[in-house]
This record gives sequence, C-alpha cells and structure tokens, in this order.
Amino acid sequence: MGDRVVMRNEKERLAKAEARAMHKSAYFVRRVLLRVLREEGRLKRTLHLKSGDVVRLVIFQVWATRYKVSVEYVLRTLLRHWWQRAHKPFGKRSMLGVTVPVLCGAHSNVILCEKMLLEFPGHENVGIWRHSEQMRLLGLTETRGRVQGLLSENNPDESCKIYARRIEHRKKKLDAAAAGQWRRRRRWRNNPWL
Repeated sequence: MGDRVVMRNEKERLAKAEARAMHKSAYFVRRVLLRVLREEGRLKRTLHLKSGDVVRLVIFQVWATRYKVSVEYVLRTLLRHWWQRAHKPFGKRSMLGVTVPVLCGAHSNVILCEKMLLEFPGHENVGIWRHSEQMRLLGLTETRGRVQGLLSENNPDESCKIYARRIEHRKKKLDAAAAGQWRRRRRWRNNPWL
C-alpha cells in the first residue's frame, strides 16, 4: 500500500515538473514572438493568447532544435510567409496573419523546410550551430573574470605577450577538443562532434 502511494506521489511530482518546464519554454517563445512582432511593426497592442495557444508555441522551439536554427528565425520566416498570404486581417490575425493552430501546424513545418532549403542550400545552419555549440561546451563563448583592454598604457609589450598566451591557450584547447576521439564516441542528443 505504501509503495503505491509513493509511486503515485512521484508521478504527480514528475507531471508537475514537466508542466512547469513546458510553460517555461512556451513563455520564452512567446517573448521572442512579441519581440519579432514589435520589430516588424505589427504589434499594435498586446497579444492575448489562450493557454492552449501558448502551449502550442513550444513547437517553434522544437523546430528550432530539430533544424539547428534560432527560434527567432523560425518565427520570422513563418510570419513573413503568412503575412504575404493574409487576405482579411482582423484581431489576432492582423498581427500573426493566421491563427496560432495554423501557424504551428504541419503546413507551416513544410513551409519552413522549403524556406530553409532556399536560404541554406549547403546546410550552413548545421555548421554554424555545430561551431557555436562546441564553443559553448568548451566554455569559450563567454568571457571569464574582469574584462580588460587589449593594451595596457603602462606596459604595452607585456600586454601583447599576455594576449598571445591567451590566444595560444585557446588554440590548444580547441585543437585538443577537435582531436579528442572520446567526444565522437559519446552518444547524446545533438552531439556537435558527430
């Protein structure tokens, strides 16, 4: 009897955590959508979405991960396509061009794939994603510590030597990471070294 209660509580806890993660992702995509609408000059007032429509927005993050592009690229591409095809704009459709279920539907996925083939014929998006992900995993994207100028006024020769050492260290770290076979052997989703 006690084991069943523990299992039920664990399932409820996991379901709540999954729902929190889903809503967090949905509201991130909603913020990106509002930013895109604002930049394109389509946001005349606030965009009110039903809770079901907000959850549907997670599909844009899924597509961005699947096709190795940003969520902003996905939204801009689809919105521009649907804005060109919109006939009678009213309400939410004046901002989005279509309703949210159509914007998140299978036809939009096909449109996105076609536009990506035109913009990235050699799959450059995967190469860009792979490079940025490798840099992120190696910890080479963000600056650490205090931001310093390139040259010091008091001792410019020493500044140049320090800069050259930093560049050499970064180069060695990248070369070691590229040569490391263990990264290629490790299988995980979206492994940039494969």
